[in-house]
Amino acid sequence: MSGLTVKKVAGHVVINFHDVKTELVDAQDMHRHHPDTFDAPDFDTIVSMAIEGVFVKLGCGGERFWCRIVYVFDEGDPESLSFLGIVNNDLLMTGDHGLSMGDLVYFKACNILDIVCEFGGCDD
Repeated sequence: MSGLTVKKVAGHVVINFHDVKTELVDAQDMHRHHPDTFDAPDFDTIVSMAIEGVFVKLGCGGERFWCRIVYVFDEGDPESLSFLGIVNNDLLMTGDHGLSMGDLVYFKACNILDIVCEFGGCDD
């Protein structure tokens, strides 16, 4: 998996590409293997709620973090739905997984641990 950092320098967008050292958690797989102890939103919920501006929880390298969706790649099949998001909180284990606040992350629907609309973005 890879991460991107986007910064504006002197009016130009600068994109830094870096390797993320561990894969994102597959929430759907974890829920299938541990249904009594690991909850994850189903694909119908993800399709209806995971839109641009919404915050989703992801996991990587033993750490969970919030990411704001900035782009949705919709191929027409809920299980192939993927996203581009911005890490939205400080991370404690950046040295272990390579991600930090402000990084752009590409992720799939199966990686979403939770969806929160209270921060904005969802049409209620």
